[in-house]
Formats: sequence, structure tokens, C-alpha cells
Amino acid sequence: MKLGLTTGACAIAACKAALLSILEGKCVREVIVELPIGLRVQVNIDKCRLENDSAETCVIKDAGDNAPYDVTHGVEICANVRYIPNFPILALIIVGGEGVGLNVRDEMPAISEAVLEYIDRNISEIINKGIVKIEFKIPRGRELWKRTMNKIVGICDGISILGEKGIELPVTNPYSSPYLSHVDKLIEEYAKISNRICLTLGGRSTKIARDMFRDIPTVEVGDHLGYAIDKCVDHGINEINIVGGIAKMIKVSAGLLMMHSAYVDARIEIAIGQLVKYILKKRRELLSEILDIVQDCESIIEFLERVSKYIDIKDFAKHIVETCRVRLVERCLRMKGRNVIFHVYSILPDGSVVGC
Repeated sequence: MKLGLTTGACAIAACKAALLSILEGKCVREVIVELPIGLRVQVNIDKCRLENDSAETCVIKDAGDNAPYDVTHGVEICANVRYIPNFPILALIIVGGEGVGLNVRDEMPAISEAVLEYIDRNISEIINKGIVKIEFKIPRGRELWKRTMNKIVGICDGISILGEKGIELPVTNPYSSPYLSHVDKLIEEYAKISNRICLTLGGRSTKIARDMFRDIPTVEVGDHLGYAIDKCVDHGINEINIVGGIAKMIKVSAGLLMMHSAYVDARIEIAIGQLVKYILKKRRELLSEILDIVQDCESIIEFLERVSKYIDIKDFAKHIVETCRVRLVERCLRMKGRNVIFHVYSILPDGSVVGC
């Protein structure tokens, strides 16, 4: 596998290189950064412009084996940094410039908390006082925004600077045999020490799952849930925890176990179907009114916001995870002839977890 760097990792490298260029009085062409996953990696700097107490550097994002499926592959992530040394403590001022998405809910730049934390950590390796003002720019960000999922999750006019790990694993290609082999090998090894396992559907869910289940081996399977479950059963594991965001769990509730949006994207349609089932059990008289307000939703976040006025979202999420659990049990009985215990947990937009 060829790993890639996230937009967040590129941003961290760009701002660290810019600050080093200011301090050394010459353009830095490569920099070593610590990533959220704990690795330290060397990143090449593509462009550098130095002017007295400010510098601008750019990193070209390399998505590794994800390149054919990642619209941000090859994009420039730039940081314009100004350093004011005469300040008694270290203060970072971080803003989003051209091409950096804006979160419409809080009108803040679309930069994840993990990225902000590791900008702080990397800058703190160099200096311990002074004001560092960082403006991120993504020259093609606004153009690429139209080709990403950002619009439907409430981020406008640019792309996000994200990365819970800092590296990209090639998990988006459903035919990515190197990554599937990696998942298979992890499951095989964990099966030797435990008959229980936790499968997670993304970086955020992995982080939450490891806090929830400290004594259970965890494997991040991305969109390949069906493949991973089959391998767990093949290796003799008989109790599986699954943790994922509500949007992916809605897909699982319909029996869709390869979930990447490039191949399977019927979230709203499935959510409406599950909503109908839920309301018929709970509040039949509201059905027509609620369906009218959700039929034109563009994202699950918007969907949940609209229906929250009428129903208990956590109770609806419980309906979703219970539906997922029943489907997965039935699938293992049908395809593998095995009765496997499933525990399913879904992460809601506010970070709360609902499980069964």
C-alpha cells in the first residue's frame, strides 16, 4: 500500500515550514512533522516565499493509492505565516483564507480539532512564545468544493482541512486488494487472542470505539463492512461490535455493506424509509407532515435537524442500530450458517453514541 497525506497533514507541514523559514532566514524545502496518529513524517515543500517576518509555503497533497478516488489529490495546501516574537506566551491565530471551506453553522473555518491540536504541538516544538498568525489557502479549493461532499454537510465555498490520523489509508476503492489484505491479516491475528472484535467505519468512530472498548481489539474497516464481517466469521470470531456514524449506519440498515458514496449513495431515501417504519410504530398521525419536510434534504445532518422537532432523535437512532443488528445476524446465518452476536453503535452529529 502507498499511504497518502490528509489535507490536515499538509496544512500542518506548510505552517511549520513557513515558521522555520522565518526563523532560519531562508526557505525550508522539507520538514518533519508529528501527525495525529503518532507518526513523524518528512514532507516536501513545493513552494516558499519569504519576506522578513512572514513566509508562505505550499505542500502538494499526495493521496497515495487513494489518488484515483480523492478529488483533493494534487491540490496545493498553503500557509501564510507571520511571526511576532515580542509576546510573553505562545499565541496562535488561525484563519481560513481563499479556498478553505466555511462551516455555515458556526461561521468558522472548516479545520478539524485534531489538525488545530497538532498545529499547536508542532509549532511548540520550535518556539514557546510569540504570536503566530496562520492563514491557510487552497487555491483550487472553491473549484473542488463542488466535487466533494462538503456542500451537503454544511460547508461552503471551499474544502475542509481534516485528518484524524494525518495519513490516508487506501480504503475507498472497493477492489483495493492491498487494504483488504491488511484488514484480513489484522482480523486473523486478533482472532488468535480474542473471540470478540470491534469493527469501525471511519477515523472518528475508531477513536471513540477505542475509548469505549479498551479490552477489545479494534480494526478500522472503512466502507468494507461486509468483507470484514465475513473474515471475522471465517476466523472464528463470534461476537462483533460495530461502531460508525449515523449516515453509514442508515446504509447498513438497508443491508448495504459496501458503503462508499461513489458506489452506494441512497442515504436520504433509506432514511425516509426507516423514518416511515419508525413513525408507523410511534406516531402514525404525523407521517404526512414529516415526509413533506424531509423529502428535499441533502444530508443526514439536515434530515436529523428537521425531524428533531417531531421525534426523539436518539430513539430513532436506536431503531436504526437495532435494524442493523437484526440484518447482520440474519446475513451471517444465511451466508455463513453461523449465529454471531452483534452489538451495534451509532455516533450522532453531536458526538453522542446510541447502541444496542
